[in-house]
Amino acid sequence: MHIPQDFIPDFTCKTTTGALCNRHSIVQYKDSKCYVSLNNRLNLWDLNSTELLKSFGTRSYRVTSFYVSEHYLFIGYEDGSIEIIRNNDFNNNQLIELNESTILKIHPKRVSKIIVMDDRMISASTGGTICCYDLLLSEMLHYFKGNSASVENLVPLNNSKFCAVCGDKSIKIWNVDSEAIEDAIAFDGYVFDAVIKGEEALVFLKTGSSHFVNLSDKSMRPFEKFRNIRNVRLKSNILCIQCQRKTSIFESMKENSLGLHLLKRFESSTDYSNFDLVGKDPCFISLSNRIVLGNNIYTFGFHENDVTGIKIEKSRIYSLSKDKIVVWERMVDNLLATSENAQTLGNEFGEEKLSKESLVVNSCINLSGATCFAFFCSQIVVGTNEGVQIFDSKFYEIKSELNIGKVISIDSIETALAVCTGNVIRFYDSAFSECNTITVPETVVYSRFSPEGDYFLCSCLDNKIYQFKYPSLELRVVLYGHSLPVRHFSISADQKLLVSCGADKLVKIWGLEFGECRKTIVGDSANVEFLNDTLFIFSDKELQYFNYFERLKKLKMFNPGAICIGHDYFVVGTGSGLAVFGMSKYELARDDESSELVTVSPKSIADVRDYDMFLCHLERLETDFSDPSVQEFYQFIEKLDFNELKKYLHVIDHVSIRILLEVIAQTIDLNPLTTSRMFVQLVKNHRDVAHTDTFRKIYSKMLERVRNTRELYNTSLAQLDADLSNYTID
Repeated sequence: MHIPQDFIPDFTCKTTTGALCNRHSIVQYKDSKCYVSLNNRLNLWDLNSTELLKSFGTRSYRVTSFYVSEHYLFIGYEDGSIEIIRNNDFNNNQLIELNESTILKIHPKRVSKIIVMDDRMISASTGGTICCYDLLLSEMLHYFKGNSASVENLVPLNNSKFCAVCGDKSIKIWNVDSEAIEDAIAFDGYVFDAVIKGEEALVFLKTGSSHFVNLSDKSMRPFEKFRNIRNVRLKSNILCIQCQRKTSIFESMKENSLGLHLLKRFESSTDYSNFDLVGKDPCFISLSNRIVLGNNIYTFGFHENDVTGIKIEKSRIYSLSKDKIVVWERMVDNLLATSENAQTLGNEFGEEKLSKESLVVNSCINLSGATCFAFFCSQIVVGTNEGVQIFDSKFYEIKSELNIGKVISIDSIETALAVCTGNVIRFYDSAFSECNTITVPETVVYSRFSPEGDYFLCSCLDNKIYQFKYPSLELRVVLYGHSLPVRHFSISADQKLLVSCGADKLVKIWGLEFGECRKTIVGDSANVEFLNDTLFIFSDKELQYFNYFERLKKLKMFNPGAICIGHDYFVVGTGSGLAVFGMSKYELARDDESSELVTVSPKSIADVRDYDMFLCHLERLETDFSDPSVQEFYQFIEKLDFNELKKYLHVIDHVSIRILLEVIAQTIDLNPLTTSRMFVQLVKNHRDVAHTDTFRKIYSKMLERVRNTRELYNTSLAQLDADLSNYTID
């Protein structure tokens, strides 16, 4: 990607594809089509053509519930909002690109369920709210009273009543027209879900037990015990119960009660995320990007596992998982073709304006145990658990193999290919003949050539990055500063900077001329890429966009992974799928989020020598936690300026946190004030990690010591007042 140094572009997500579902997804089957929620979108898949027809949703929050009715599509989000989409022309087979859409923010927390009863939408949330919205009048009617617990499900009883599965070990019943609660039934354990027919309910508890409940007299009788229940669905007298490994299907034999009869029970895959009932068969959505309906399995040509690598070659995008390489065509301005394909939808919902960009599967290369890949001499070189496989990049046929053991990392330049196995790095020429070999001290984690090809770098399990001159392979510099192995790194276009992502949840910016660490950023990342000399992007829980030391923007996305930079766009792996971010022609408008990120820079540290000594002490204590070592470290800390110490505590890893807690526990009697200040700062920065057994012991002991110090201080002050009372100062 060529970006002028004085221009900082903005990026927006143009399209996402390649993933069917995740563990949070919900599915609803309708007329050979499946509505499947995925992250912040609701996608409509055609099972006959196995293609994506439409995508709904305009919010950036995860979809947590949806409901498809004859005239409306309702989408509930994790922030408590509900989007209502209405099609204005149901008899026209033309795709309607823009729809009448309403967004309601009516719940404080995640929308857990939406149902429709007689032109009224009933929705519930995990915040305990249940509300009634009139679809004809487009106004809120009322909130139902009598509940403050989380609501997990809503079940219609008849045309006027519904039941709520609540988080306070109960199910509760309301009449749609009244705010007041009508009835409640309590249980011994927390309720997972319930199904109702007539005057009988079958209630499933989170312990696995289930009970028939007569809603009139509230009498109960036990049913079966199920292990690890995931989903329950009752539809047209068929009850399906999905557990982690088994699925049971029952038929209701009575009119006004359940009267269940077991039809079949079978082993089901742990990959099945959710299901809907189609007749007597469940329609499963699978994490391996499949839809399973009876004996039919629908695949979409996508990855069955997470994407671990991405390459862009000419106009095509290549994504790698352990089972295959998928070759994608990037289609720009494809609005007309997509609309023509979608005209067969009939009386379905039109979506919001279609994206002008999409990815289409061109081809697939089936693999087994793939770990990494690269392009070299017009060939696709794939590293596997057994060695190297070389494919023709035109017809994707395998040409040759190298059985050299498990390949960890591969990279290439025009004249050389580097293949890492264990701690051995082999270099091959254009004829795939081994031309050089080097051995590094520890097993390689990641490797790559510099942009100009005059350096080769690799990170190892010893937490260091080694920089070699190429082709002489003379060791030039070693970068060390991470406390855990470096998972990924990238080099700037001018080869002056390197950004590394460590397993210690730190991102470090290095100067390559002298190998000094210039800045440390807190971020749990495994992928980073430079855009030019100073702009880079790394994946954390979201995409972080930086210009040298300054964070410019957070790019919202779900589960970001591998990153690859194109000409005017970049591609990010997201689980088993891909997301494409396009570069805007306009300069980025800065936001105020940069103040939220905690960073530590050598420029902000007054004495770099003290910082290095601090790290050396921690490394020593990792292997030698003796009394002399602890005392020496404590004496060193006492001499530090506390403002400097606070900066050090921001960026330590979880191993160092445990060491510091042990040091505090052992030295708390020496100076309770010093140790308590360090302890409080440590807990502020690393609250989740610090809550251990050691934490609780220190906390109680520290309270006692501080209390004693306060009492001693008050006694000394009182004695001083008494001693001075006999003296008069003129």
